[in-house]
Amino acid sequence: MLELDSNLTAQGGTVVLTMSLANGEQPYAGINARLTLPVGVTLTNVTRAGILDGTFNTSFFQAQGSTTAAFLAYSGSKTFGTDGQLLQLTFHVGPSVPLGEYAIPILVPALSDDSGSTSILPGTEGGKITVSGGSLVTLTMAKTGQGSTSPPLGPNSILKDSSPSITAAPANGWRFDHWEGGPINGASTANPNSVTMNMNKTVTAVFIKQTTLTMQAPTGSGTVSPIAGEYAGDIGRDVPLKATPSAGWRFDHWEGTVNSPSSATTSVNMITDKTVRAVFLEGTKFKLTVQKSGEGIIVPAAGEHEFDADVAASINATPAVGWEFDKWQGPVEEPATEAVNSVLMDGDKTVIAIFKQLPIVVTSPNTKVKWKKGTKETITWTHAPGTGDNVKIQLLKNGTVKKTLANKTANDGEFEWNIPTDSTVPAGKGYKIRVVSKSNSDFKDTSDKAFKVTAAKTLREEVLPLGVDGWAHTSPEGPLAVRLTGETAIDAGSVWATVEADGFDDHGGRWISATDGDNTDGWVVYEPVQPFAEGAHITVTVGANTIDGQPIESVTEEFSVSTAEGKPLPEVVVTETRAPEPKVRAGAALSAPYRIGPSGVLDTPQTIQIPVPTATTLDQIEIQYFSESARHTGWYSAGDVVGWLVPDSLRLSTCDGGQCLEFQVRHSGVFQLFRTETEPQTSD
Repeated sequence: MLELDSNLTAQGGTVVLTMSLANGEQPYAGINARLTLPVGVTLTNVTRAGILDGTFNTSFFQAQGSTTAAFLAYSGSKTFGTDGQLLQLTFHVGPSVPLGEYAIPILVPALSDDSGSTSILPGTEGGKITVSGGSLVTLTMAKTGQGSTSPPLGPNSILKDSSPSITAAPANGWRFDHWEGGPINGASTANPNSVTMNMNKTVTAVFIKQTTLTMQAPTGSGTVSPIAGEYAGDIGRDVPLKATPSAGWRFDHWEGTVNSPSSATTSVNMITDKTVRAVFLEGTKFKLTVQKSGEGIIVPAAGEHEFDADVAASINATPAVGWEFDKWQGPVEEPATEAVNSVLMDGDKTVIAIFKQLPIVVTSPNTKVKWKKGTKETITWTHAPGTGDNVKIQLLKNGTVKKTLANKTANDGEFEWNIPTDSTVPAGKGYKIRVVSKSNSDFKDTSDKAFKVTAAKTLREEVLPLGVDGWAHTSPEGPLAVRLTGETAIDAGSVWATVEADGFDDHGGRWISATDGDNTDGWVVYEPVQPFAEGAHITVTVGANTIDGQPIESVTEEFSVSTAEGKPLPEVVVTETRAPEPKVRAGAALSAPYRIGPSGVLDTPQTIQIPVPTATTLDQIEIQYFSESARHTGWYSAGDVVGWLVPDSLRLSTCDGGQCLEFQVRHSGVFQLFRTETEPQTSD
């Protein structure tokens, strides 16, 4: 039997009814049902729920010769035959609908069976909407990630003290994780759920993107874990992999992007869909055991490794910061003091890399970093026993001592430097740090590479999409973001936005912080409940309270609507674009300019991968950001754009068989990769 439940609302309110399958009906592959609605009651939204899967036809309501009729049409990827919820139907009751009870009968219902027949007519039991004289409160539905909700996203007028059902339906390739806000009545992971509307409330459905690992059947003879098949799960997860060769076979390598391609036991990071295959080969192997004494990196890593008989196994030792390589112990082919060496595998062998600790080694700054005037930076160094209790710290510029930062400070490996804003440390290149033992001046070290001191200049994008000619241009459906900053942390639950346009007035807004764990700076994001008109001028005012209840001064921005901006994309896309040439030396570009879309603030930081030459290292790459805003057009170092680049997210990775720079961003923008400028050679 096809059933529709009953619910309460007030004049001008929103009410949700649930359509369910009951009493053991046979499996069906689709629904085609007609509802008769009272005058003044409209069907505004349908969300799949419970046992229903597949894609719902969004053109579900069409006048069929009468304004009081609504048609529902659905076809899913699987049949459904167990009892349970099918759909959440959202109705709007007009303000002039008289008080009373209104039946919502289900007419001419038809369910398609597995053969495609639509002649099956199960029993039906219609629902009822009771319009009372109660007052209304606002239930604002929001989302993180991709999906839909019932009631629909945005503000909904709900009968006060009622407990409406709330449902989340994830988009393809996403899953529902939990609810935030409310508070809600059931467990945060329960879906559907409900919320008691004793006051205005905001509820957010959190969806998490899914990625798929495809394990292919191995090449050669052996087994793999997981076994061959497809495995879906949350984006960013690490999936352990293990390859076990059959007797007379050996594991050779993994095909696909895994963390250790030559190791039989490894893992794969699922930031995107990935395909993996294990390769097994026939043949005899000997065991090489590699060990180390002291601190450093050895290749192969410490442990046991198998090699083909009579091959020369390559070994390499790289000392850690504060250490130096001394020698190899064991049967190596080259002189034992050569860090890059080899072992003839004519039997099982053991080698040990010996590292010795250096007296004092500066560890930061030790690369081509940029330190900004007016900030606090930490100088670090390693120190071996016997180097004394105190050290002197000096600032060098182009090989000459510019300033003594500390004549005597504890030799504990760390010193905080407040970089002055005056002319004693001018902005520029060629700076290094030297640490000298106070008990023995022979124990000293200087930064390997010069660093740069930069002026205190930062950029914050106040609106997204950006204002390129005095107006911020947006698409009819595009979300609008306005920057809001407080002296103390902002209460995310107090954030509000009012939106005004010709013939349009709305409110809403949700908070996205510019930095994880710091709510003093971020954006208030408003998502239109209906498309804006072409050419409309929109005024958005946002505000909030601090966590201690103090109001923050509101901010007002204006937007212009243009269909030329296109519809918002379902996922982040990186494309080549054009941009003015920044003022860098000729030939410094490592990539073309790229644009990250869609324009706006991202719900969660997104990972970007850009190909770079194979021999390029991290300290040779600089990301430049181009602001298209009319307020501050121009190029900026990515680290100076507050809230765009996620700190400490830069790393080198493998993609499409080559090397990529990988980093995370929080909003759209134009950027380009450049090779860092050559620093002057300096001496101690």
